[in-house]
Amino acid sequence: MDSPRSLHEYLLKIIHVAKSSVVLMGKTLYYLKSEDKFKEAVGRGADTWADYLRQPEIGLSTQEANRCIQIYELLVLKLGYEERTISEIPAKNLHYLLPLVKKMNSKDEADELVADATLLSQKDFRERVVEKKIDELGLRREYEYILIRKVVQTGTMEKLHDITSEILMQTFDLPQYEEMS
Repeated sequence: MDSPRSLHEYLLKIIHVAKSSVVLMGKTLYYLKSEDKFKEAVGRGADTWADYLRQPEIGLSTQEANRCIQIYELLVLKLGYEERTISEIPAKNLHYLLPLVKKMNSKDEADELVADATLLSQKDFRERVVEKKIDELGLRREYEYILIRKVVQTGTMEKLHDITSEILMQTFDLPQYEEMS
């Protein structure tokens, strides 16, 4: 059995490869798709992009492949980020980030969001994205309150349907809306 240190180093390499995979796949798919280079890659049988992607050894949907391509194309080619910078962003955060950067024309516009996508957890980054969308639309955050009953012994929870959000707001003086800063 390997030493704990060598296992740790091996884990770090695996994590690096896993994080890099979306960007590297996007880059490779981008170049294979351009000028239909995928047709030359395997010979007969992959006449369309969808056929190429459906091959058992690839097994990607067109949507998955296009998402990877868009990540590479927008963040690396259009906005000019280095591949290793984008590779540090967790895959889920990249997917939340993509629709926002589609609207941006410069790296300066995207820098703050890319930094947040890199540093924040998936939950926190999703919250940041929602706040940005709400702010852009000039909306207020709206709340609905629910009351849940939990069985202590089993941990089972159920929503109490008879007590509405309106009743909870009135009883506990809770706000329905919150202005976004």
